[in-house]
Amino acid sequence: MAEQCFPLPVAVDAAHGLLKALQGAPGIRRVALAGSARRHMETVRSVTIVAGVGDKAKSSTTLSGLSGLASGQSHSDDLMSCREVRLEGGLPAEIVLVPDDCFGAAMFLRTGTYVHVAAIASLAGEQGLTIGEQGVFRGARRLGGAEEEDIYALVGLPYVPPELREGGEEMIEASEGELPRLIARADLRGDLHVHTNWSDGKASLEEMALKAQELGYAYLGITDHAHRVEGGWGIHERDLARQWEEIDRLNEKLDIRLLKGAEVEILADGSLGLSEAMLAKLDYTICSIHTHLDLPAEQQTTRILKAMDHPRFRVLAHPTGRLLCNQDAHGAHMGRIIVGAAERGRILEVNAKRDRLDLNGYHCDLAREVGCLLAVCTDAHSLEAMENMVWGIGQARRGRIAPENVLNARGLEDIARILTG
Repeated sequence: MAEQCFPLPVAVDAAHGLLKALQGAPGIRRVALAGSARRHMETVRSVTIVAGVGDKAKSSTTLSGLSGLASGQSHSDDLMSCREVRLEGGLPAEIVLVPDDCFGAAMFLRTGTYVHVAAIASLAGEQGLTIGEQGVFRGARRLGGAEEEDIYALVGLPYVPPELREGGEEMIEASEGELPRLIARADLRGDLHVHTNWSDGKASLEEMALKAQELGYAYLGITDHAHRVEGGWGIHERDLARQWEEIDRLNEKLDIRLLKGAEVEILADGSLGLSEAMLAKLDYTICSIHTHLDLPAEQQTTRILKAMDHPRFRVLAHPTGRLLCNQDAHGAHMGRIIVGAAERGRILEVNAKRDRLDLNGYHCDLAREVGCLLAVCTDAHSLEAMENMVWGIGQARRGRIAPENVLNARGLEDIARILTG
């Protein structure tokens, strides 16, 4: 039977309760998530949790006393103890207990990838060092291993962020002192894709604006679904003017700038689902595909590129259209879409919605290589979902994206100039 696929946010949520139970438990000094989840793989098949212990007997008692977990195999030796369990939804998890002064080595070895770990071990071997569960050794002499930074420093490299650990380009960059400065949540100045109760969101304009202020943003793009046909999805375009009046009132009242955007459907023929007159009045558009996902690849690609040719097209939302572990991508040739966006000066979204993470790290890297600007956005339909930016940031970091590659890491004046063209 095939292993079950878990979207990264679902897996991390399932692991959260276990992490919380272990933190501060008797005998346990620190605990962290390792494995593919720590590297922000968009889907995972299991999670690994590493705990550094000061008292193995107490921590083992804590481990055996955990309730509500379907247990699997367990084993231990003089150095460490491991227990396999099943978390919510059947997610397989491995809990690894190690002496706290070996915590860094355990995190390094269990974060992976195997290729990255092997490359670092090979480099260590060239210098007469060995890396194992207890740390870094020269012969019988232990040199370090309490912290992950020890591992890299002892082989003469800077610390490599987990999202980059693939055993390829990052090794060259690290050896040359040229690891990229990766985007972080703190770099973002705003969110350019959210929905309110004017369409299918749960919160009001003011509630979303206040939440954005709480998150430290300088601006927030209001992008409710809008359409020009009766019975369409979201706001009919004749009602957008009333929304804009509310936005104007809030811009006078609050210490944040609300932008007048809309999420506009790319129709099957590549045209946009709002009238030309209304498109011209928006601050910007974020355009997307929700229908006709089964078109042939060539037709789907032509559809998107044609839409990008429209002078009011600005951002392509959730560019591949896939839903994690649920819905396949729409099949367009993404290499051509990414190059086409760069050539036309269009922006691609890194959608942080929990079931999307779209673009993924691989496509982010392609976008970076061709000079395509990205926007990391939540596509939030609720106040809580505005806090999901971490999932988009993780994909951007996997794609080696720096702050200068991200539109909403820029100030209001810059983004207004770029979005309005």
